[in-house]
Amino acid sequence: MQKKLVIALPTFNRGAYLNEWLKIHANYLFLLGVDIFVFDNASTDNTEHVVNKWKSKYKNISYVKNNTNIGAIQNALNPFTIEGYRYIWPMGDSYFASFDTIKNVINLIKETPELIVINLQNKIKKNFKDMNVENKIAELSGVISCYGVLIYKWEKHIFNEVNKYKKSFFPHLIYMANRAIFKNHSICWSPENSLEVIKLEERRKNWANGQQVFEIGAKSWVDSINLMPLSSQNKKIAYKKLSEVSGLFGIKSLVYLRAQGLMNFSSIGQYFSPLRKIIGAKLLSAILISFIPLMILRPVLLFTNKNIIIKFSSSFNKFFRLH
Repeated sequence: MQKKLVIALPTFNRGAYLNEWLKIHANYLFLLGVDIFVFDNASTDNTEHVVNKWKSKYKNISYVKNNTNIGAIQNALNPFTIEGYRYIWPMGDSYFASFDTIKNVINLIKETPELIVINLQNKIKKNFKDMNVENKIAELSGVISCYGVLIYKWEKHIFNEVNKYKKSFFPHLIYMANRAIFKNHSICWSPENSLEVIKLEERRKNWANGQQVFEIGAKSWVDSINLMPLSSQNKKIAYKKLSEVSGLFGIKSLVYLRAQGLMNFSSIGQYFSPLRKIIGAKLLSAILISFIPLMILRPVLLFTNKNIIIKFSSSFNKFFRLH
């Protein structure tokens, strides 16, 4: 007999976040009868100690540690190997879902939708109730870029299907779109239930504030959208959604990327084509920002904080709205 729901966490060297995640979730998931699987990508920090500490208190926690690091994407696909559950919910270890959100997801499962999408930090208010599946996917693609907002009804060969897209940074998104459109599977969009970010003093490291920001946020995003069975019009909508939802290539973020030395005229040229699809006419602003001398912006990073850059970029943005 299949259990209702399993939540699976791929992780690597994030013991502090994992500890906080388990501190938030372990007790009420146990009370709700939801199992937890932790997939450790051969961490070298205290991850194993953290899991064992919580496992000693709660018997609904399972732990799988890879012998070697198999790469972030491949480890993120490990949750799809789990069997014996009606629904699989992969979730990043730096996000959390409230007790009410998880309880509401369990109630939604009773309606047996093929796919459930919850909100990300309440980013989207619209319910898209009368929208067809393809249009809904395009509108929600920015939120669905987040690995943890999707809950999947288990199906045979699910791992093999999602694994086809492992060369993308967003395999879950491509798989979901193909499953929903080609198999005519329903998407239950639940905007009132939301995933939130765990905030710790330790800075959360990810590709969005590192060297891969353009490779993943621009090129891989556009390539992933192109692999989805969407009309050309819906692809144009989807291209823009990641940046719209996250602010990834908004004026503030572009100034901040320049201040960190992550953006220059060369990088704009290298990723010109995907950036044009994502930010359109704002690409001119990005080009101009790429010429701002680092000597002006770097002291702000060293001696103050991001807020001053945000104020600077707000003035920059106002200037371009007036001219």
